[in-house]
Amino acid sequence: MLQGRGFIDVTWTVDLAGYTLDVASVTDGAPEFDLSGLGLGTIKLDSGQAPVRLDTSDDTSYSFRYWTTGAFAASAGSDDTVAIDLIAGSWSLTANTQPNPSAATASLTDAQWLRVNFDNVPAGFAIDPASITDLDAEFTLSYAGQNLAKNGAGSIALVSDVAPQRIGNDNTYRFRVTGDFAADGTQSVTLNYIAKSWSFTGETAPATVSLAAVDASVLAAASKSYIDIAFAPSVKLSGGGAYTITAIPTNTEIELSGNGITGPPNTVINPLDMGAIDATSLANNITFDATALANNVYRYYVDASKFQVSGTGVVTILVKAGAVVDSATSGNSNRATTQSFTVQGTTVHVAGPADGGLIGMASLNNRGFLDVTFGFPSGKTPDLDSIYDIRTVDSLGVEDLGAEFTIDSSTGHSITLDATQAPVRLGETGYTFRYFTLGKYTSGPVTLKLIPGAIAFTDGSKSTSADDMAVEVPATANVGYIDIRYQPVAGMVLDADSIRDPEAEFC
Repeated sequence: MLQGRGFIDVTWTVDLAGYTLDVASVTDGAPEFDLSGLGLGTIKLDSGQAPVRLDTSDDTSYSFRYWTTGAFAASAGSDDTVAIDLIAGSWSLTANTQPNPSAATASLTDAQWLRVNFDNVPAGFAIDPASITDLDAEFTLSYAGQNLAKNGAGSIALVSDVAPQRIGNDNTYRFRVTGDFAADGTQSVTLNYIAKSWSFTGETAPATVSLAAVDASVLAAASKSYIDIAFAPSVKLSGGGAYTITAIPTNTEIELSGNGITGPPNTVINPLDMGAIDATSLANNITFDATALANNVYRYYVDASKFQVSGTGVVTILVKAGAVVDSATSGNSNRATTQSFTVQGTTVHVAGPADGGLIGMASLNNRGFLDVTFGFPSGKTPDLDSIYDIRTVDSLGVEDLGAEFTIDSSTGHSITLDATQAPVRLGETGYTFRYFTLGKYTSGPVTLKLIPGAIAFTDGSKSTSADDMAVEVPATANVGYIDIRYQPVAGMVLDADSIRDPEAEFC
């Protein structure tokens, strides 16, 4: 997992005068772009993590860190590039001076809902509906009208935990309200619009825009793995607001050690110093050893090559005393604290028989296989799906064994096909398949008889052969097996050749 996580940093520049980027439209978790190119490798944007804004400067540039899984296909060639394909309408802008809708009041005609038309949209833009149908308020209400009985002052308020609803496809929305008011159209309420509380998207944006491709080697070098550490302030016993974290450890105040760290015994490493993010931070000598996530969780960056699967794989994290400080008057700080995690590589599970399950010795010894090589007419390519199928029974009870041949009975064997398992192609060239069997082999030849029509070709035709075939090595029907499932770490792909080679994977 440590070697399959990373990030890419993307800077947005707003070049439209009078508008700023709606940061929430980027950090909402929905993608703003797709990745493509020969250098992409197995890299994917981590859809389970929203991007984080890095810069703090108040200008037209916004830097965000997007989290990734996998590895770039970086090489020394010039074609290992990655392109960012922007998704139109996936982020929003907010007007610095937001034009308010023309209606300053709304007539009360419904006891539960208040309709508001958000007209006065700037030319070339459309309202981002999501910026209104969230739970953040777009306006407050002022009411000096009558109550329902019309015998005194009334009241009305927005229901804050019910999201507004868009009506049709225009800019009219209805908002849930509550209170004591007359809803017969004789009363109205004043709308006090909140600046920058809704956003706009461009109407004429192209479907996608591709940015200049970046060399995958550059992206791979910039990306780092990470670990997340949660800190907690001291408990406030005197009442009032809770204390907050005011200082977190620098990279040198955190030490990692243990079997999961490469190098000689007792090797100690630190998280990486990631440097400054923007000009303001650089001027104030602020470095970004960690990225703040949420709920006092901080992401520290590490060199994944410094970790290993060795021994127990345990990595101990030491946070030095005094590294974490909270907002208490005395500036409470932490004692030296240790936590740990385990570096784990590809995991292995027994799949057949089931992990932890039981199987009789006779059943285990009754399983085997036969390797069968097919020959096909010149110019004919088999449809492999017609070979990989297994026994099925349709809704009318009609059985299809899915077999490509039958096994002739003989006094020298009791072999039958295992109809619950599809054959497996051996290698990527040729048409030798391993069929799994039940029964035992004693002696003599094992003859297979092809079933006409059982094998289809890619041109839509089917094999008409009913030839006999002799199994070259029938004794493999006596070779039992177990099924092992390998699960690589997230973002990694299993190297199947490292399993198919003669070297043992377990004992």
